[in-house]
Amino acid sequence: MDQEFYLFCQSKTRSVPDVEDRTRSLKDKNKRRAQRLGVWMAQHLDWPTLVISSPADRAVTATQKVMKAGGRGADGIKNDERLYSGTVTQLTGLVSELRTKTGPFFITGHLPILEQLAGFLCQEWPSSFRVQFPVSPGLLLHFALTGDPERVVAGCAEFRSAIHADSLPEKFPFPGPDGQEQRDRPAYYYSQSAVIPYRRTDAGLEIMVIMSSKKNHWVIPKGIHDPGMSAQRSAANEAKEEAGVLGDVEDEAAGIYRYEKWGATCSVTVYPMRVERMLSEDVWEESHRTRRWVAPEQAIANLKQDGLKRVVSDFVDRFANRVD
Repeated sequence: MDQEFYLFCQSKTRSVPDVEDRTRSLKDKNKRRAQRLGVWMAQHLDWPTLVISSPADRAVTATQKVMKAGGRGADGIKNDERLYSGTVTQLTGLVSELRTKTGPFFITGHLPILEQLAGFLCQEWPSSFRVQFPVSPGLLLHFALTGDPERVVAGCAEFRSAIHADSLPEKFPFPGPDGQEQRDRPAYYYSQSAVIPYRRTDAGLEIMVIMSSKKNHWVIPKGIHDPGMSAQRSAANEAKEEAGVLGDVEDEAAGIYRYEKWGATCSVTVYPMRVERMLSEDVWEESHRTRRWVAPEQAIANLKQDGLKRVVSDFVDRFANRVD
């Protein structure tokens, strides 16, 4: 039985791989490229059951963007060192290992080694391929392994298709891959979640506010609701990253507010979170922000968006009647 697989090409590694190269971040334009490919895959291909990436930061980020834009989660991505610094022989061994699994698999690696792997596995290519699809970062190659399922040898793959992110529409369908509306960002960007971090003290209820990323107003931890996660878990992740706090996110939302961004309306579901632990600044990911505990009235006054003010105010009113 044929087994489909996909090779996603990323930028070259340096001739002498070093720490700096591994930690190079993915540029915004390449994030959009990866997201466009994720949408295209959801529209046209069988979704991979196994996802393997080079451990380089830019490759991992690109893979995450593909998976999320396709409406799937990124938790299942596994890193393999061979995709960063391996030889064709070592990468062939990786493909052999993946062939023993079921379902399509997806590999993110670097040029030129990924191109060499593709040339080894597939030795019959369409004559127009090089003209239509120059091998460069942002190219997605689609193959099928044929023949003996126990062996991965030269020429054991058939070429099925190829697509470069630069050939795809710049806008993204909404509310999903088959949606007719076109937006500036992938559909999942417009569904967000947030937490109201709170604690009880002898003086009463306190709420944590944090400085915005641009350091021009106070906010609460908020972020895009990542596909594959519950809204509560996604919001808890934002609380850890942005505010450096851990705690119990409640099941019931405090409310929903909306605001304009990326050419459309974002909807934010807000959950109360009882803070149980504050991370020290040396492990708090976004310690460049300022965080502070304030009385509810001050928190509401500090917040910029009217919709968010109403949600926090409603939470404070309900909290006053709690017996817990």
